[in-house]
Amino acid sequence: MGWSMPTGESGRVANVPPGKVRISCYSRSWGREKAFTIESGTIEVLAGDSGYMTTKLDCPRGKLASGMGPYSEEEIGGKRDPVELLRRELTGSLKEGDVVEIAGNTQSRDEKTVRVVRDGKVVANAHYIQVSDGWLGGLTENCAGF
Repeated sequence: MGWSMPTGESGRVANVPPGKVRISCYSRSWGREKAFTIESGTIEVLAGDSGYMTTKLDCPRGKLASGMGPYSEEEIGGKRDPVELLRRELTGSLKEGDVVEIAGNTQSRDEKTVRVVRDGKVVANAHYIQVSDGWLGGLTENCAGF
């Protein structure tokens, strides 16, 4: 993932799981031989009171991954909630009793991960990023046989 950040101190809530995360910062140097200067480091993300909910699949027979899109401007989710977008995407695969909910770091504004929980196990998830005035779907994962 990547973001443009202002110079100086700023804050950002990322939709990343607890654990070690490597961060690299690139500074554009237009018109010079070296196009980018790079600084990097590692931080440890703690769940704390973030409301983090796992998106890790619990698949006994393996998992499948695919991408959504590409979408035209008309097909981007608009004002719809990412939960409703995934429900629409998975029409025909969802069963009665499945829970479709925001997961990952639930406080992230610009990225959302939506998971499907069936019988207490995470069986599918999808990642969305906010673009213009809507949500654009990216990587989806689901258990084989979902």
